[in-house]
Amino acid sequence: TEANLRHAILDGANLNDSCLINAYLENTSMGRVNFTQCDLSRAEIGENPWFEGAIFSNTIMPDGSIGNNRSS
Repeated sequence: TEANLRHAILDGANLNDSCLINAYLENTSMGRVNFTQCDLSRAEIGENPWFEGAIFSNTIMPDGSIGNNRSS
């Protein structure tokens, strides 16, 4: 919770079941990240997040919606 991951390179990371509530993810590279059952509630992702190839399955998105799709 409230992790500061600004400018991190998370490409290919497995964040399955992670709690990233209120996390700071601006300017973070998140391509091909597995966000399955991850909680991104109120996470700060910036204006143009890079999620190419990321997996969203039962993911709580920053706006509180549930993500169940694969980004490309």
